[in-house]
Amino acid sequence: MDRLREIVKDSDPESESIMLPEGHKERFFKKLNDRRAGREELRQLKTYLAIAAALTFLIVAPLIKISISNKESANEIGYKGLVEEKISKLQSLAVHLDPFNKSIVLSTLEQLTYEAVPFEDQLPEVIDSQRRMEYENRYYRSKLEGVERVDKFISQLTK
Repeated sequence: MDRLREIVKDSDPESESIMLPEGHKERFFKKLNDRRAGREELRQLKTYLAIAAALTFLIVAPLIKISISNKESANEIGYKGLVEEKISKLQSLAVHLDPFNKSIVLSTLEQLTYEAVPFEDQLPEVIDSQRRMEYENRYYRSKLEGVERVDKFISQLTK
């Protein structure tokens, strides 16, 4: 601040008498207002981004929780057991649906679970148990995703 006072104090006294070009004041205030408007737009954008981030968190957090819950359950009973458990739950829920949607749900669940030859029997016996479990988990994880889609479908019908 002192430096600014020195500059103003040391300035040429003749510079104060110089006439500025016509419209200088209007252009100056227009630029000033444009900068202020830009700052306000930036504030609004930051607010919208914060709201979007919060909404995204509210939507994604339960999905992550479900995924973690599924993995914990899968570790306890295996993906195959988890699929079977969820399918039996969905079959009992399907009983309360109208006949058309009931048949859709039950046939979809049947397609998800039907195995002419169980997957475990298709794996060669020379595979070590860790790799066997990995293959089974991959196989049943995709079935679990299908079962979860059927669960969402039933949830939408019962709203």
